[in-house]
Amino acid sequence: MPLQNRVDPFGLVHAVPQRGLFMGNRGGCFHRDDQTLKPRHWASRQWITCLLKFKGRKRPLMQPGLYTELFFLDEATAFAAGHRPCWECRREDARAFSAALIRAGVAPAGHRVQLLNDAIAGEVQAVLKGDAGREQVAPASLPDGAFFAVGQTAFLKWKGAAR
Repeated sequence: MPLQNRVDPFGLVHAVPQRGLFMGNRGGCFHRDDQTLKPRHWASRQWITCLLKFKGRKRPLMQPGLYTELFFLDEATAFAAGHRPCWECRREDARAFSAALIRAGVAPAGHRVQLLNDAIAGEVQAVLKGDAGREQVAPASLPDGAFFAVGQTAFLKWKGAAR
């Protein structure tokens, strides 16, 4: 039976057999010793997306007391779920992501990573806790690579169409 560690675009964590292109975590351990998840599916606001392979590191999943490994189908899913690129294993992607947020006016030049954590993961956490709703936007106004929802179904906008 698969572990409950696959993340969807809404930030929800599922037990499905499909593999992902990226690994990540939510700032620490939120699983029990039996590899089931605790009620709150994050440990902090340090939600990152990592490479599946980095410097030959390999470890068993969901070790007691260590961080909870999560997996994402692709980078668009990870972004939609509130995760940013890791500054250790994806440094160039993290720099590009940070620069894009500065260009978009979302983050000030010279910002600290904690600002991104608070803004991005914090927003998704508020939705998951029921403290906030999802922003309502017209799909036509979104750039390629963005997710939008119709009811409880997520769609990726790609090349001007919903997929």
